[in-house]
Amino acid sequence: DLVLVPDDGSSRKAMPAGHLAIRSVKLGRRPTPGRLDRRNAPATLAMLEEASAGALAGRYDAIVTAPVHKSVLDRPDA
Repeated sequence: DLVLVPDDGSSRKAMPAGHLAIRSVKLGRRPTPGRLDRRNAPATLAMLEEASAGALAGRYDAIVTAPVHKSVLDRPDA
């Protein structure tokens, strides 16, 4: 079994075997499967920025995201 461990992203901690640190970002609006919502674009951009900054700083070994639809990010205020 895989144990998911909440992670605030502030420090690098070694995880024991079978554990995975999860960093969550709150969305602006609850997602609906199959529907794009531009109101979630700022949260999605923040998630990608946090993930890339954390990886570059050595806090994360890998980045896994939910599906990201680029058209929503092109014009988040539309």
